[in-house]
Amino acid sequence: MHLRSTEGSSRPVATPRCRGTSRYRQGSRLERGACHASAKYAADAKRLLQGLEASQDRESLRGRLADVLAVMGDSPQAAKTLAAAGGMTSAASIAARAPHDRPIQLYVLHMILALAAEHKKMAQGAEGNLPASAAMVTASAVTTAADNFADGKVQRMVCEALTALAGCGPDAAAAAMQAGGGATVLALGLENAGTARLDLLKTALHTSRAFTEAGAGIPSEGVGELVAALRRHAQPGLQAAACAALRAQLAASPAAMELALTEGAFEAALTAAEASPHHRQLQIAACGLLADITDASEAASVNHRRGPGQAGVPAVAAANAAAAALRAFLAFGDGSCREADELCQAFTRISKKLPMEALVGIVNHERCTALPQHWVAGLKLAKGNLELQRLLCEASHRLIHEGLGPSLVEAGAGAAVVQAMQDWVYDPGLQRAACEALAGIAWCDGKHAAAAGGVETAAQALRIHQAYAWVCIPALDALAAQLLKSQERSGQTCSSPSSCWDPVAGALRRHRSSHRVVRAATRVLQLLAGGEEAIAAAAGPPPGF
Repeated sequence: MHLRSTEGSSRPVATPRCRGTSRYRQGSRLERGACHASAKYAADAKRLLQGLEASQDRESLRGRLADVLAVMGDSPQAAKTLAAAGGMTSAASIAARAPHDRPIQLYVLHMILALAAEHKKMAQGAEGNLPASAAMVTASAVTTAADNFADGKVQRMVCEALTALAGCGPDAAAAAMQAGGGATVLALGLENAGTARLDLLKTALHTSRAFTEAGAGIPSEGVGELVAALRRHAQPGLQAAACAALRAQLAASPAAMELALTEGAFEAALTAAEASPHHRQLQIAACGLLADITDASEAASVNHRRGPGQAGVPAVAAANAAAAALRAFLAFGDGSCREADELCQAFTRISKKLPMEALVGIVNHERCTALPQHWVAGLKLAKGNLELQRLLCEASHRLIHEGLGPSLVEAGAGAAVVQAMQDWVYDPGLQRAACEALAGIAWCDGKHAAAAGGVETAAQALRIHQAYAWVCIPALDALAAQLLKSQERSGQTCSSPSSCWDPVAGALRRHRSSHRVVRAATRVLQLLAGGEEAIAAAAGPPPGF
Protein backbone atom coordinates (compact mmCIF):
# COMPACT_ATOMS: atom_id res chain seq x y z
CA MET A 1 0.00 0.00 0.00
CA HIS A 2 1.16 3.56 -0.63
CA LEU A 3 -0.47 6.96 -0.20
CA ARG A 4 -0.90 9.43 -3.02
CA SER A 5 -2.92 12.64 -3.44
CA THR A 6 -5.68 12.88 -5.99
CA GLU A 7 -5.52 15.64 -8.56
CA GLY A 8 -7.10 18.83 -7.27
CA SER A 9 -7.42 17.45 -3.74
CA SER A 10 -5.12 17.12 -0.74
CA ARG A 11 -6.94 14.01 0.50
CA PRO A 12 -4.58 11.01 0.57
CA VAL A 13 -5.90 7.89 -1.11
CA ALA A 14 -4.68 4.42 -0.22
CA THR A 15 -3.77 2.62 -3.43
CA PRO A 16 -2.68 -1.03 -3.19
CA ARG A 17 0.49 -1.91 -5.08
CA CYS A 18 -0.09 -4.60 -7.65
CA ARG A 19 2.43 -7.44 -7.56
CA GLY A 20 1.40 -8.92 -10.87
CA THR A 21 3.77 -10.08 -13.61
CA SER A 22 5.26 -7.87 -16.30
CA ARG A 23 2.82 -9.43 -18.79
CA TYR A 24 -0.11 -8.02 -16.80
CA ARG A 25 1.55 -4.65 -16.27
CA GLN A 26 1.97 -4.05 -19.99
CA GLY A 27 -1.72 -4.57 -20.62
CA SER A 28 -2.80 -2.87 -17.43
CA ARG A 29 -1.40 0.52 -18.44
CA LEU A 30 -3.91 0.71 -21.28
CA GLU A 31 -6.82 -0.61 -19.19
CA ARG A 32 -6.07 1.78 -16.30
CA GLY A 33 -6.58 4.81 -18.54
CA ALA A 34 -9.83 3.35 -19.82
CA CYS A 35 -11.01 2.68 -16.30
CA HIS A 36 -10.31 6.25 -15.20
CA ALA A 37 -12.22 7.61 -18.15
CA SER A 38 -15.13 5.22 -17.92
CA ALA A 39 -15.61 5.83 -14.19
CA LYS A 40 -17.10 9.20 -15.01
CA TYR A 41 -20.19 7.52 -16.37
CA ALA A 42 -22.61 5.60 -14.19
CA ALA A 43 -23.41 3.18 -17.02
CA ASP A 44 -19.86 1.80 -16.97
CA ALA A 45 -20.02 0.65 -13.34
CA LYS A 46 -21.46 -2.73 -14.25
CA ARG A 47 -18.81 -3.18 -16.91
CA LEU A 48 -16.09 -2.69 -14.30
CA LEU A 49 -17.69 -5.27 -12.03
CA GLN A 50 -18.22 -7.71 -14.88
CA GLY A 51 -14.56 -7.35 -15.81
CA LEU A 52 -13.58 -8.27 -12.30
CA GLU A 53 -15.82 -11.31 -12.20
CA ALA A 54 -14.64 -12.44 -15.64
CA SER A 55 -10.93 -12.43 -14.70
CA GLN A 56 -9.67 -15.98 -14.37
CA ASP A 57 -5.96 -15.39 -13.82
CA ARG A 58 -5.18 -14.45 -10.22
CA GLU A 59 -2.44 -12.00 -11.14
CA SER A 60 -4.78 -10.27 -13.57
CA LEU A 61 -7.50 -10.24 -10.93
CA ARG A 62 -5.16 -8.54 -8.45
CA GLY A 63 -4.35 -5.85 -10.95
CA ARG A 64 -7.98 -5.23 -11.84
CA LEU A 65 -8.85 -4.94 -8.14
CA ALA A 66 -6.03 -2.41 -7.72
CA ASP A 67 -7.38 -0.41 -10.65
CA VAL A 68 -10.94 -0.41 -9.30
CA LEU A 69 -9.69 0.83 -5.93
CA ALA A 70 -7.73 3.58 -7.65
CA VAL A 71 -10.81 4.61 -9.63
CA MET A 72 -12.93 4.72 -6.47
CA GLY A 73 -10.32 6.87 -4.77
CA ASP A 74 -10.14 9.28 -7.71
CA SER A 75 -13.88 9.60 -8.30
CA PRO A 76 -16.44 9.69 -5.45
CA GLN A 77 -19.15 9.37 -8.09
CA ALA A 78 -17.58 6.13 -9.30
CA ALA A 79 -17.55 4.71 -5.77
CA LYS A 80 -21.20 5.63 -5.30
CA THR A 81 -22.13 4.08 -8.62
CA LEU A 82 -20.25 0.86 -7.92
CA ALA A 83 -21.97 0.59 -4.53
CA ALA A 84 -25.40 1.03 -6.11
CA ALA A 85 -24.57 -1.50 -8.86
CA GLY A 86 -23.98 -4.35 -6.41
CA GLY A 87 -20.29 -3.90 -5.73
CA MET A 88 -20.57 -5.58 -2.32
CA THR A 89 -21.91 -8.81 -3.81
CA SER A 90 -19.22 -8.80 -6.50
CA ALA A 91 -16.47 -8.24 -3.91
CA ALA A 92 -17.75 -11.16 -1.82
CA SER A 93 -17.91 -13.36 -4.93
CA ILE A 94 -14.31 -12.53 -5.83
CA ALA A 95 -13.16 -13.27 -2.29
CA ALA A 96 -14.90 -16.66 -2.41
CA ARG A 97 -13.03 -17.58 -5.60
CA ALA A 98 -9.61 -17.17 -3.97
CA PRO A 99 -10.09 -17.72 -0.23
CA HIS A 100 -6.41 -18.55 0.38
CA ASP A 101 -4.88 -15.77 -1.73
CA ARG A 102 -3.81 -13.14 0.80
CA PRO A 103 -3.27 -10.20 -1.64
CA ILE A 104 -6.72 -10.73 -3.19
CA GLN A 105 -8.31 -10.92 0.25
CA LEU A 106 -6.66 -7.64 1.27
CA TYR A 107 -7.82 -5.97 -1.96
CA VAL A 108 -11.36 -7.21 -1.37
CA LEU A 109 -11.35 -5.96 2.24
CA HIS A 110 -10.21 -2.53 1.06
CA MET A 111 -12.96 -2.58 -1.56
CA ILE A 112 -15.58 -3.51 1.06
CA LEU A 113 -14.41 -0.65 3.26
CA ALA A 114 -14.73 1.86 0.42
CA LEU A 115 -18.15 0.55 -0.69
CA ALA A 116 -19.39 0.46 2.92
CA ALA A 117 -18.51 4.13 3.29
CA GLU A 118 -20.76 4.92 0.31
CA HIS A 119 -23.59 2.71 1.59
CA LYS A 120 -23.37 4.44 4.95
CA LYS A 121 -23.84 7.80 3.27
CA MET A 122 -26.80 6.45 1.32
CA ALA A 123 -28.27 4.55 4.30
CA GLN A 124 -30.03 7.71 5.50
CA GLY A 125 -32.62 6.85 2.90
CA ALA A 126 -34.20 3.40 2.61
CA GLU A 127 -32.89 3.01 -0.94
CA GLY A 128 -29.30 3.13 0.36
CA ASN A 129 -29.63 0.21 2.77
CA LEU A 130 -27.57 -2.83 1.84
CA PRO A 131 -29.92 -5.75 1.02
CA ALA A 132 -29.97 -8.65 3.45
CA SER A 133 -28.62 -11.13 0.91
CA ALA A 134 -25.68 -8.91 0.02
CA ALA A 135 -24.98 -8.24 3.69
CA MET A 136 -24.89 -11.94 4.51
CA VAL A 137 -22.47 -12.92 1.73
CA THR A 138 -20.24 -9.93 2.50
CA ALA A 139 -20.08 -10.76 6.20
CA SER A 140 -19.33 -14.37 5.32
CA ALA A 141 -16.47 -13.32 3.03
CA VAL A 142 -14.98 -11.09 5.71
CA THR A 143 -15.07 -13.76 8.42
CA THR A 144 -13.61 -16.33 6.01
CA ALA A 145 -10.62 -14.05 5.53
CA ALA A 146 -10.28 -13.79 9.31
CA ASP A 147 -10.30 -17.57 9.67
CA ASN A 148 -7.79 -18.19 6.87
CA PHE A 149 -5.18 -15.53 7.69
CA ALA A 150 -4.13 -15.21 11.33
CA ASP A 151 -1.90 -12.18 10.86
CA GLY A 152 -2.31 -8.72 12.30
CA LYS A 153 -2.88 -6.83 9.04
CA VAL A 154 -5.71 -9.04 7.80
CA GLN A 155 -7.32 -9.18 11.25
CA ARG A 156 -7.24 -5.39 11.56
CA MET A 157 -8.84 -5.02 8.13
CA VAL A 158 -11.48 -7.60 9.09
CA CYS A 159 -12.44 -5.66 12.22
CA GLU A 160 -12.59 -2.39 10.27
CA ALA A 161 -14.69 -4.00 7.53
CA LEU A 162 -17.20 -5.46 10.00
CA THR A 163 -17.52 -2.14 11.82
CA ALA A 164 -18.07 -0.34 8.51
CA LEU A 165 -20.57 -2.98 7.36
CA ALA A 166 -22.62 -2.43 10.52
CA GLY A 167 -23.36 1.12 9.33
CA CYS A 168 -24.93 0.07 6.02
CA GLY A 169 -28.50 -0.33 7.25
CA PRO A 170 -30.32 -2.61 9.66
CA ASP A 171 -29.84 -5.85 7.68
CA ALA A 172 -26.13 -5.20 7.27
CA ALA A 173 -25.79 -4.34 10.95
CA ALA A 174 -27.45 -7.62 11.94
CA ALA A 175 -25.19 -9.63 9.62
CA ALA A 176 -22.05 -7.84 10.79
CA MET A 177 -22.87 -8.29 14.46
CA GLN A 178 -23.73 -11.95 13.98
CA ALA A 179 -20.39 -12.61 12.33
CA GLY A 180 -18.31 -10.07 14.20
CA GLY A 181 -18.06 -11.59 17.68
CA GLY A 182 -15.83 -14.49 16.74
CA ALA A 183 -13.62 -12.34 14.52
CA THR A 184 -13.14 -9.82 17.33
CA VAL A 185 -12.19 -12.53 19.81
CA LEU A 186 -9.70 -13.98 17.30
CA ALA A 187 -8.13 -10.54 16.79
CA LEU A 188 -7.84 -9.95 20.53
CA GLY A 189 -6.31 -13.38 21.00
CA LEU A 190 -3.66 -12.76 18.34
CA GLU A 191 -2.68 -9.47 19.94
CA ASN A 192 -2.54 -10.92 23.44
CA ALA A 193 -0.34 -13.73 22.14
CA GLY A 194 2.14 -11.12 20.94
CA THR A 195 1.81 -11.98 17.24
CA ALA A 196 0.32 -8.65 16.14
CA ARG A 197 0.87 -4.93 16.58
CA LEU A 198 -1.03 -2.55 18.83
CA ASP A 199 -3.06 -1.10 15.96
CA LEU A 200 -4.90 -4.43 15.79
CA LEU A 201 -5.81 -4.14 19.48
CA LYS A 202 -7.12 -0.61 18.99
CA THR A 203 -9.30 -1.70 16.08
CA ALA A 204 -10.54 -4.84 17.85
CA LEU A 205 -11.46 -2.90 20.99
CA HIS A 206 -13.36 -0.35 18.93
CA THR A 207 -15.20 -3.11 17.08
CA SER A 208 -16.03 -4.98 20.28
CA ARG A 209 -17.45 -1.88 21.93
CA ALA A 210 -19.45 -0.91 18.83
CA PHE A 211 -21.06 -4.34 18.57
CA THR A 212 -21.89 -4.70 22.25
CA GLU A 213 -23.38 -1.21 22.46
CA ALA A 214 -25.55 -2.16 19.50
CA GLY A 215 -26.85 -5.16 21.45
CA ALA A 216 -24.68 -7.97 20.05
CA GLY A 217 -22.10 -9.11 22.57
CA ILE A 218 -18.97 -11.01 21.69
CA PRO A 219 -18.63 -14.67 22.81
CA SER A 220 -17.86 -15.36 26.46
CA GLU A 221 -14.20 -16.10 25.79
CA GLY A 222 -13.91 -12.52 24.56
CA VAL A 223 -14.24 -11.28 28.15
CA GLY A 224 -11.05 -13.08 29.06
CA GLU A 225 -9.27 -11.61 26.04
CA LEU A 226 -10.39 -8.09 27.00
CA VAL A 227 -9.11 -8.56 30.56
CA ALA A 228 -5.83 -9.92 29.20
CA ALA A 229 -5.49 -6.85 26.96
CA LEU A 230 -6.12 -4.60 29.95
CA ARG A 231 -3.39 -6.34 31.92
CA ARG A 232 -0.88 -6.73 29.12
CA HIS A 233 -0.53 -3.10 28.04
CA ALA A 234 0.54 -0.20 30.21
CA GLN A 235 -0.58 2.44 27.72
CA PRO A 236 -3.38 4.47 29.35
CA GLY A 237 -5.20 5.06 26.07
CA LEU A 238 -5.40 1.34 25.29
CA GLN A 239 -6.38 0.54 28.86
CA ALA A 240 -9.17 3.12 28.69
CA ALA A 241 -10.45 1.51 25.46
CA ALA A 242 -10.28 -1.94 27.05
CA CYS A 243 -12.23 -0.75 30.13
CA ALA A 244 -14.86 0.85 27.89
CA ALA A 245 -15.18 -2.33 25.82
CA LEU A 246 -15.53 -4.42 28.98
CA ARG A 247 -18.22 -2.10 30.35
CA ALA A 248 -20.19 -2.40 27.13
CA GLN A 249 -19.80 -6.19 27.10
CA LEU A 250 -20.87 -6.63 30.72
CA ALA A 251 -23.84 -4.32 30.23
CA ALA A 252 -24.97 -6.33 27.20
CA SER A 253 -24.41 -9.71 28.87
CA PRO A 254 -24.90 -9.73 32.68
CA ALA A 255 -24.08 -13.45 32.68
CA ALA A 256 -20.50 -12.55 31.78
CA MET A 257 -20.01 -10.74 35.11
CA GLU A 258 -18.93 -13.85 37.00
CA LEU A 259 -16.46 -14.65 34.24
CA ALA A 260 -15.07 -11.12 34.46
CA LEU A 261 -14.60 -11.47 38.22
CA THR A 262 -12.94 -14.85 37.79
CA GLU A 263 -10.58 -13.45 35.16
CA GLY A 264 -9.59 -10.61 37.52
CA ALA A 265 -11.27 -7.71 35.72
CA PHE A 266 -11.75 -5.77 38.97
CA GLU A 267 -8.10 -6.00 40.00
CA ALA A 268 -6.89 -5.23 36.46
CA ALA A 269 -9.03 -2.09 36.21
CA LEU A 270 -7.95 -0.97 39.69
CA THR A 271 -4.27 -1.48 38.85
CA ALA A 272 -4.66 0.54 35.66
CA ALA A 273 -6.42 3.39 37.49
CA GLU A 274 -3.78 3.54 40.22
CA ALA A 275 -0.90 3.40 37.72
CA SER A 276 -2.14 6.36 35.62
CA PRO A 277 -3.87 8.83 37.98
CA HIS A 278 -3.40 11.75 35.57
CA HIS A 279 -5.10 10.19 32.50
CA ARG A 280 -8.64 11.54 32.38
CA GLN A 281 -10.26 9.02 30.02
CA LEU A 282 -8.70 6.03 31.78
CA GLN A 283 -9.90 7.25 35.17
CA ILE A 284 -13.46 7.71 33.90
CA ALA A 285 -13.57 4.31 32.15
CA ALA A 286 -11.81 2.37 34.91
CA CYS A 287 -13.86 3.88 37.76
CA GLY A 288 -17.05 3.20 35.83
CA LEU A 289 -16.00 -0.43 35.30
CA LEU A 290 -15.17 -0.81 39.01
CA ALA A 291 -18.60 0.53 39.92
CA ASP A 292 -20.33 -1.80 37.44
CA ILE A 293 -18.58 -4.87 38.83
CA THR A 294 -19.25 -3.82 42.44
CA ASP A 295 -22.95 -3.35 41.71
CA ALA A 296 -23.29 -6.72 40.02
CA SER A 297 -21.18 -8.55 42.58
CA GLU A 298 -23.12 -7.24 45.58
CA ALA A 299 -26.45 -7.87 43.84
CA ALA A 300 -25.42 -11.49 43.27
CA SER A 301 -24.49 -11.83 46.94
CA VAL A 302 -27.79 -10.37 48.15
CA ASN A 303 -29.81 -12.63 45.83
CA HIS A 304 -27.75 -15.68 46.86
CA ARG A 305 -26.74 -16.37 43.28
CA ARG A 306 -23.09 -16.83 44.17
CA GLY A 307 -22.14 -20.27 45.38
CA PRO A 308 -19.24 -21.31 47.62
CA GLY A 309 -15.87 -20.52 46.09
CA GLN A 310 -17.24 -18.16 43.46
CA ALA A 311 -15.44 -14.86 42.97
CA GLY A 312 -16.50 -11.61 44.60
CA VAL A 313 -14.99 -8.17 45.15
CA PRO A 314 -12.29 -8.46 47.86
CA ALA A 315 -12.64 -6.01 50.74
CA VAL A 316 -9.17 -4.53 50.27
CA ALA A 317 -9.72 -4.07 46.54
CA ALA A 318 -13.09 -2.41 47.20
CA ALA A 319 -11.45 0.03 49.64
CA ASN A 320 -8.80 0.92 47.09
CA ALA A 321 -11.45 1.28 44.37
CA ALA A 322 -13.41 3.81 46.45
CA ALA A 323 -10.21 5.74 47.11
CA ALA A 324 -9.31 5.68 43.40
CA ALA A 325 -12.75 6.99 42.41
CA LEU A 326 -12.49 9.76 45.01
CA ARG A 327 -9.01 10.78 43.83
CA ALA A 328 -10.23 10.82 40.23
CA PHE A 329 -13.13 13.09 41.17
CA LEU A 330 -10.81 15.48 43.00
CA ALA A 331 -8.46 15.53 39.99
CA PHE A 332 -11.00 15.78 37.16
CA GLY A 333 -14.32 16.70 38.81
CA ASP A 334 -13.92 20.32 37.79
CA GLY A 335 -14.14 19.40 34.09
CA SER A 336 -17.30 18.93 32.07
CA CYS A 337 -20.54 18.21 33.88
CA ARG A 338 -20.76 14.78 32.24
CA GLU A 339 -17.29 13.68 33.38
CA ALA A 340 -17.79 15.02 36.90
CA ASP A 341 -21.13 13.24 37.11
CA GLU A 342 -19.66 9.94 35.90
CA LEU A 343 -16.88 10.03 38.50
CA CYS A 344 -19.29 11.09 41.24
CA GLN A 345 -21.66 8.26 40.33
CA ALA A 346 -18.80 5.75 40.32
CA PHE A 347 -17.77 6.69 43.86
CA THR A 348 -21.39 6.77 45.04
CA ARG A 349 -22.17 3.31 43.66
CA ILE A 350 -19.06 1.71 45.16
CA SER A 351 -19.48 3.36 48.56
CA LYS A 352 -23.19 2.64 48.79
CA LYS A 353 -22.65 -1.07 48.23
CA LEU A 354 -19.56 -1.28 50.45
CA PRO A 355 -19.61 1.64 52.92
CA MET A 356 -17.15 0.18 55.43
CA GLU A 357 -14.63 -0.58 52.69
CA ALA A 358 -15.12 2.91 51.28
CA LEU A 359 -14.39 4.40 54.70
CA VAL A 360 -11.14 2.44 54.94
CA GLY A 361 -10.13 3.67 51.49
CA ILE A 362 -10.82 7.30 52.35
CA VAL A 363 -9.01 7.48 55.70
CA ASN A 364 -6.07 5.26 54.75
CA HIS A 365 -2.95 7.39 55.35
CA GLU A 366 -0.76 5.37 53.01
CA ARG A 367 -2.86 6.17 49.97
CA CYS A 368 -4.25 9.63 50.81
CA THR A 369 -1.59 12.32 50.77
CA ALA A 370 -4.25 14.99 51.36
CA LEU A 371 -6.36 13.18 53.95
CA PRO A 372 -8.48 16.15 55.19
CA GLN A 373 -9.46 17.06 51.62
CA HIS A 374 -10.35 13.43 50.93
CA TRP A 375 -12.44 13.23 54.09
CA VAL A 376 -14.42 16.35 53.21
CA ALA A 377 -14.86 15.30 49.57
CA GLY A 378 -15.98 11.84 50.65
CA LEU A 379 -18.55 13.29 53.05
CA LYS A 380 -19.94 15.53 50.30
CA LEU A 381 -20.04 12.83 47.62
CA ALA A 382 -21.68 10.39 50.03
CA LYS A 383 -24.84 12.51 50.07
CA GLY A 384 -27.70 10.03 50.20
CA ASN A 385 -25.47 7.35 51.75
CA LEU A 386 -26.47 7.46 55.41
CA GLU A 387 -24.15 4.75 56.64
CA LEU A 388 -21.00 6.11 55.02
CA GLN A 389 -21.68 9.66 56.22
CA ARG A 390 -22.15 8.37 59.76
CA LEU A 391 -18.94 6.35 59.57
CA LEU A 392 -17.01 9.34 58.24
CA CYS A 393 -18.29 11.56 61.04
CA GLU A 394 -17.22 8.96 63.59
CA ALA A 395 -13.78 8.76 61.96
CA SER A 396 -13.27 12.52 62.38
CA HIS A 397 -12.11 11.94 65.97
CA ARG A 398 -9.09 10.07 64.70
CA LEU A 399 -8.13 12.86 62.33
CA ILE A 400 -8.56 15.57 64.97
CA HIS A 401 -6.55 13.72 67.59
CA GLU A 402 -3.79 13.21 65.00
CA GLY A 403 -3.48 16.97 64.59
CA LEU A 404 -5.43 17.34 61.34
CA GLY A 405 -8.21 19.48 62.82
CA PRO A 406 -7.00 22.83 61.38
CA SER A 407 -6.59 21.21 57.96
CA LEU A 408 -10.15 19.86 58.19
CA VAL A 409 -11.40 23.36 58.95
CA GLU A 410 -9.53 24.81 55.96
CA ALA A 411 -10.95 22.07 53.70
CA GLY A 412 -14.52 23.05 54.67
CA ALA A 413 -15.34 20.26 57.09
CA GLY A 414 -17.73 22.42 59.13
CA ALA A 415 -20.02 23.15 56.18
CA ALA A 416 -19.87 19.49 55.02
CA VAL A 417 -20.94 18.20 58.46
CA VAL A 418 -23.74 20.76 58.74
CA GLN A 419 -25.03 19.75 55.31
CA ALA A 420 -25.02 16.07 56.31
CA MET A 421 -27.01 16.91 59.46
CA GLN A 422 -29.54 18.84 57.40
CA ASP A 423 -29.89 15.94 54.96
CA TRP A 424 -30.65 13.43 57.75
CA VAL A 425 -32.52 15.53 60.28
CA TYR A 426 -34.54 12.67 61.74
CA ASP A 427 -31.81 10.02 62.01
CA PRO A 428 -30.51 10.03 65.60
CA GLY A 429 -27.45 7.93 64.78
CA LEU A 430 -26.12 10.34 62.20
CA GLN A 431 -27.06 13.39 64.33
CA ARG A 432 -25.06 11.97 67.23
CA ALA A 433 -21.98 11.24 65.10
CA ALA A 434 -22.22 14.56 63.25
CA CYS A 435 -22.56 16.55 66.49
CA GLU A 436 -19.44 14.85 67.83
CA ALA A 437 -17.60 15.73 64.60
CA LEU A 438 -18.93 19.30 64.72
CA ALA A 439 -17.78 19.71 68.32
CA GLY A 440 -14.27 18.56 67.46
CA ILE A 441 -14.09 20.84 64.43
CA ALA A 442 -15.44 23.77 66.46
CA TRP A 443 -12.74 23.38 69.11
CA CYS A 444 -10.24 23.87 66.28
CA ASP A 445 -12.09 26.89 64.85
CA GLY A 446 -15.57 27.61 66.14
CA LYS A 447 -16.10 30.68 64.01
CA HIS A 448 -16.07 28.76 60.72
CA ALA A 449 -18.39 26.10 62.10
CA ALA A 450 -20.80 28.71 63.41
CA ALA A 451 -20.68 30.63 60.12
CA ALA A 452 -21.73 27.45 58.30
CA GLY A 453 -24.87 27.24 60.45
CA GLY A 454 -23.50 24.88 63.06
CA VAL A 455 -25.17 26.55 66.06
CA GLU A 456 -28.66 26.42 64.56
CA THR A 457 -28.15 22.86 63.28
CA ALA A 458 -26.93 21.57 66.64
CA ALA A 459 -29.86 23.28 68.38
CA GLN A 460 -32.22 21.63 65.89
CA ALA A 461 -30.73 18.19 66.62
CA LEU A 462 -31.11 18.85 70.34
CA ARG A 463 -34.76 19.83 69.91
CA ILE A 464 -35.79 16.97 67.60
CA HIS A 465 -33.90 14.19 69.42
CA GLN A 466 -34.34 15.45 72.98
CA ALA A 467 -35.56 12.02 74.08
CA TYR A 468 -32.09 10.51 73.52
CA ALA A 469 -29.46 11.50 76.08
CA TRP A 470 -26.76 10.07 73.80
CA VAL A 471 -27.74 12.65 71.17
CA CYS A 472 -28.21 15.52 73.63
CA ILE A 473 -24.69 15.25 75.06
CA PRO A 474 -22.76 15.70 71.75
CA ALA A 475 -25.26 18.33 70.57
CA LEU A 476 -24.67 20.35 73.76
CA ASP A 477 -20.91 19.91 73.37
CA ALA A 478 -21.12 21.18 69.79
CA LEU A 479 -23.10 24.23 70.92
CA ALA A 480 -20.66 24.99 73.73
CA ALA A 481 -17.60 24.71 71.49
CA GLN A 482 -19.04 27.01 68.82
CA LEU A 483 -20.31 29.62 71.24
CA LEU A 484 -17.12 29.70 73.27
CA LYS A 485 -14.67 29.70 70.36
CA SER A 486 -16.65 32.31 68.45
CA GLN A 487 -16.57 34.66 71.45
CA GLU A 488 -12.90 34.02 72.15
CA ARG A 489 -11.96 34.75 68.54
CA SER A 490 -13.97 37.97 68.35
CA GLY A 491 -12.89 39.16 71.79
CA GLN A 492 -16.47 40.15 72.56
CA THR A 493 -19.43 38.67 74.38
CA CYS A 494 -21.63 38.15 71.38
CA SER A 495 -25.35 37.69 71.63
CA SER A 496 -26.26 34.04 71.12
CA PRO A 497 -29.18 32.74 69.09
CA SER A 498 -32.38 32.80 71.08
CA SER A 499 -33.36 29.49 69.47
CA CYS A 500 -30.81 27.72 71.71
CA TRP A 501 -32.46 28.52 75.06
CA ASP A 502 -35.54 26.33 74.84
CA PRO A 503 -33.84 23.15 73.52
CA VAL A 504 -31.05 23.41 76.12
CA ALA A 505 -33.48 23.99 78.98
CA GLY A 506 -35.70 21.18 77.69
CA ALA A 507 -32.78 18.72 77.64
CA LEU A 508 -31.82 19.78 81.16
CA ARG A 509 -35.34 19.19 82.48
CA ARG A 510 -35.82 15.89 80.65
CA HIS A 511 -32.48 14.34 81.66
CA ARG A 512 -31.95 15.93 85.07
CA SER A 513 -30.83 12.55 86.42
CA SER A 514 -28.01 12.32 83.84
CA HIS A 515 -24.84 13.89 85.23
CA ARG A 516 -23.31 14.34 81.77
CA VAL A 517 -26.38 16.03 80.33
CA VAL A 518 -26.70 18.35 83.33
CA ARG A 519 -23.04 19.33 83.14
CA ALA A 520 -23.13 19.94 79.36
CA ALA A 521 -26.41 21.89 79.51
CA THR A 522 -25.16 24.06 82.40
CA ARG A 523 -22.06 24.86 80.38
CA VAL A 524 -24.13 26.03 77.40
CA LEU A 525 -26.50 28.07 79.57
CA GLN A 526 -23.53 29.87 81.09
CA LEU A 527 -22.33 30.80 77.62
CA LEU A 528 -25.81 31.92 76.59
CA ALA A 529 -26.01 34.11 79.72
CA GLY A 530 -22.84 35.91 78.63
CA GLY A 531 -20.37 37.83 80.77
CA GLU A 532 -16.69 37.24 81.27
CA GLU A 533 -17.16 35.24 84.46
CA ALA A 534 -19.63 32.92 82.78
CA ILE A 535 -17.29 32.43 79.79
CA ALA A 536 -14.38 31.70 82.13
CA ALA A 537 -16.46 29.17 84.05
CA ALA A 538 -17.48 27.40 80.83
CA ALA A 539 -13.99 27.48 79.29
CA GLY A 540 -12.20 24.24 78.48
CA PRO A 541 -13.14 21.35 76.23
CA PRO A 542 -15.49 18.64 77.42
CA PRO A 543 -14.14 15.17 78.28
CA GLY A 544 -12.79 13.43 75.21
CA PHE A 545 -11.43 16.59 73.56
